[in-house]
Parts: sequence; structure tokens; C-alpha cells
Amino acid sequence: MAEIKPYWQNYIDCVWIDGGAGRIDVINPGTGEKLAEHALADARDVDRAVQAARRLHLSGALADLRPVERGRMVQAMGQYLLTQIDEIADVLTLEQGKPLWEARIEVEGAARYFEYYGNQAETVEGRSIPLGKGYFDFTTYEPFGVSAQIIPWLSCPRIFPFLIVKGFPSLSYKIVPIVATGTF
Repeated sequence: MAEIKPYWQNYIDCVWIDGGAGRIDVINPGTGEKLAEHALADARDVDRAVQAARRLHLSGALADLRPVERGRMVQAMGQYLLTQIDEIADVLTLEQGKPLWEARIEVEGAARYFEYYGNQAETVEGRSIPLGKGYFDFTTYEPFGVSAQIIPWLSCPRIFPFLIVKGFPSLSYKIVPIVATGTF
């Protein structure tokens, strides 16, 4: 099994920080033992994260990338999951009490979302609508702004944080298409 570091900070605005609301214990449901502690965000932490995302959005850094570059970036994220599958599956098993085989399937499924949407990044196209002589019309898709993703991590007994299960959209289902299309 993977070794889990004792304390995990929040990653906000390219910096690892402690949570403004303290820490929360991560408990192994199979043994009841404490695995680690995680930074617990407060409203100010959430605001800092939203402001960082807004700055990224307004900078155009992601939207201005060529679609093929965004696609490759997203595919690389999925490949990373697969190269780290043993460690990730071990941690999922410890923190959620699920069988190791099920955790591996979850990671593989999440990696598939990254692969799929990475491939789709360059297929998003605008549309031309004929309006008659002397008119030129087209449709293009542009990012609207920051969106919050609330993921029901602990809301059901067998949650799959990487996949969509039982109608709960989760991490890869929500985040990957946003990054692939540059609408962050």
C-alpha cells in the first residue's frame, strides 16, 4: 500500500496553503484509524480560489492556447493518472474503504475522460449562417467566466470522486471538458 503523507494542504493560486478553518481528519473506514489530516478551507480560501480562477480566465491564458495544445495537456493529465494508478488506487482504497480492484477501475475510467475530451478539444467549431448577399455571420464559442464545481465527495457511502456514478457528476466529469475547451 502507498505511504500517505500526514498532512495535505490546499492548492490555491499556485501555492500550497493551510486552510483558514483548520484541519480535518481523514479516517480509514475499514480500521477507524486516522490516515492523515487535510487543510479545511473557509470562505476566504474559497474566495481566493475563485479570484485566482477569474484572473486566469481574464488573462485568456487557457482560452488562447491552440485547441491541439489544450488537448495534449488534457491527455497528459489522463496519462499521469495511469502512470500513478497503483499509488492513487491504494489511497482511494484506504480513504474510502473500497476494494482495490474497484479503485483501479475508477482511476482508469477517469483517465478515459481525459483521453476522450483531450481528443475532442480540436473538434469544437463555430458555425456560419448564410444571411444573404453583403452579410457575413458566424458563431464562435467563448469562455463565459468562472464556474464553481461542488463535488459530493462524502455524501454517499461509495462515492467515486473521479467518475460519475449514481447521477453524481464528479471531478473528471466536470473539470475535464472545461479545461479541454479553454472555458476555465
